[in-house]
Amino acid sequence: KFFIAYNDGNDFKAKVITVASDRSCTGGSEVDFDDGGGTIEKGGLAYDPDTGRVVCVYRVANDGTNNHRTYATVFSVSGTTVTAGTPVIVENGYNNGWPHCCYDKHTDRLVITYRNMTNSDLFIRLATISSSSNTLTVHSASSTYEGDGEYPALATNDKGQVCVAYNKTSSPSRVRATLFTIDASNNTVSFGTAGDFSADNKAKDGTISIDWDRNTDVFVVAWAHTEETRKLHASLRPYSGTTWGTAATETQFASTNVHYVDMRASRGNLASCHIFHERNSTSTPKGADYAFSTATVAS
Repeated sequence: KFFIAYNDGNDFKAKVITVASDRSCTGGSEVDFDDGGGTIEKGGLAYDPDTGRVVCVYRVANDGTNNHRTYATVFSVSGTTVTAGTPVIVENGYNNGWPHCCYDKHTDRLVITYRNMTNSDLFIRLATISSSSNTLTVHSASSTYEGDGEYPALATNDKGQVCVAYNKTSSPSRVRATLFTIDASNNTVSFGTAGDFSADNKAKDGTISIDWDRNTDVFVVAWAHTEETRKLHASLRPYSGTTWGTAATETQFASTNVHYVDMRASRGNLASCHIFHERNSTSTPKGADYAFSTATVAS
């Protein structure tokens, strides 16, 4: 089974999809979990294997405060039945950009990142998922890790390091990433030095995705190149603690007009990453189709 959350144009909904042995999919009943009081926009999902719960973080625009605020909802799943907790505000003080999240099993913390659209600061915030109910405790925000960035995305190696990738927007612009560690005793983070994954270019329209490849112990970032009409690029870097090693040369994987990108490293013995992306169709300008790429990882 897998879990999906989506915006139907009015509300945010969630459901479980069951995959049969013949690879056919069946959807369970959908549940409404936030009507937003405004416009609900792009979010991220994370899974807590210890509690068996799923968390969705998302942005609600103009929720009655004329702000763009980050919310989170926790779900439990029984069979194909989804039960949603009460949405909580993650960040109340800023006009937020699109949030992203991941669950770090090493520290049992949900990690959330978002952008303050007023001054372009990027933040990390930690939260704890209850083991007995669909509730979330949001801890204090950390210091910012970038003062001029956008479109952050998170990945963890579940053994002590978490990585956030993002656009550095000031000149020279870069696709960049920062490693950090979590101290669960006081819910704080310690940032390492940022490292570049791209040359003098940046990703376009939120098209950054990151994952950790367990077979080669590297972090891999994929993005759509701004100056090359959104061609799909990717690069990787080894690390030690929160210090980056030498980055690999960025590689172009698709020459189509790429929009949103989502990447997952292989969870088996094969060192590879699977990259899903939306691309514009030249025959139907208002439509879109989807592409699938597999990239071999070498450290």
